[in-house]
Amino acid sequence: RTQAGIPENLCLSVLANAIVILLMTRYGELKNNLLYKDDFGCRVHEIPKDNMTNLNQYKIEKYIEESVNRMRRVKTINYTTVTPHTNGYTVVLNVTSITDEDVTLNMELK
Repeated sequence: RTQAGIPENLCLSVLANAIVILLMTRYGELKNNLLYKDDFGCRVHEIPKDNMTNLNQYKIEKYIEESVNRMRRVKTINYTTVTPHTNGYTVVLNVTSITDEDVTLNMELK
């Protein structure tokens, strides 16, 4: 349990959900919403997913890491793997939270 009495696995799933929401939101899309900063979101949506090049694969990795690095609850990004497949890209992201727990996400970008 955490200091607030919340089970650790629930906190980690909340962090995983927060990362997914961040990555699935276009960069700056919520700038008019007072609850979010102007830099909320991820620029990964600017990349055409049907044009699978090494450069686009690299940009996806960097845009994801740039976005996740802005999160207060993420201490370290341990690795990001972007793999092309027929319908887009598979992303595996592993981070360490500020409570020293590892969270791994598997996502598909289409």
